[in-house]
Amino acid sequence: VGAAPWFAIASAIVYSYWTNHNYKQPILLAGILQFIGNLMYSSAYSYKSIEMCLIGRAITGLGAPRVINRRYVADATPFELRTVASASFGLAT
Repeated sequence: VGAAPWFAIASAIVYSYWTNHNYKQPILLAGILQFIGNLMYSSAYSYKSIEMCLIGRAITGLGAPRVINRRYVADATPFELRTVASASFGLAT
């Protein structure tokens, strides 16, 4: 279901602004949204609900913390290691 990437793009804008101030709250919110979205998505089959499936995928997309993690890697690593750290993160995800 293609809802998650569209919502991930929308949430990336909000997360990128929010992480200018701190990292802890956006990462916690993203984790909670991922959990709730995946729970709804996995429960949709039991309830035979396509609406629950789509809403779960949308919430999962809102909880996509990839932009937060990339921003943290860029800010937390020294300039000399930034390319290696960013490439390692991209390889691992």
